[in-house]
Amino acid sequence: MNRNFYAILSLLSVLPLLATELDDSYLLPEARLKPLPPWLPWAMAGAAILLAALVALLCWHLWKRHANKPVAPPSPYEVATLALQVLLSERLPEKGEAKLFHQRLSGILRQYLEERFGVSAPRLTTEEFLQLLTSTPAMVQEHRQLLQGFLNACDMVKFAGAYSGQAEMNALSDSCRSFLEQTRETPATDDQEARP
Repeated sequence: MNRNFYAILSLLSVLPLLATELDDSYLLPEARLKPLPPWLPWAMAGAAILLAALVALLCWHLWKRHANKPVAPPSPYEVATLALQVLLSERLPEKGEAKLFHQRLSGILRQYLEERFGVSAPRLTTEEFLQLLTSTPAMVQEHRQLLQGFLNACDMVKFAGAYSGQAEMNALSDSCRSFLEQTRETPATDDQEARP
């Protein structure tokens, strides 16, 4: 215990010497910091303004380029395919709505044909409509026969009250999808567009 007492006393006797030798400027942060050059805040503000102007110019350029890009309307094939998907999602064959299903399915195909081949015939009968399409050079004989069978099958249910089960309606929607695929327009390549 005596040894500890003497150690503490010797330590206490050294403290006043340490206190006089130490400089207390390390406690004040202002003493350690050097003042900023007067031009530095102005340079930082100028750089921030320049950066903001560059970002604004880049945003304006991107917006301008995007705004001038023309948006192509959907093709007749895309419109008809989407309408067919919507019709099939309603599950009319499972609900026993054969007449409504055939009306809407033939309507989708008629609208596709009018837009795809440039034929305007909303009020024509199936025979008149098919007769009008025979004069269309873009439609081949195979497509005409497929179309005639399709529209006649729809007319039998719509107007003659013929029975059409779920299997027949599924086959008819597959036939419509196949017709759309076979007669869709293919996008023109750059070589084809360059030719007169």
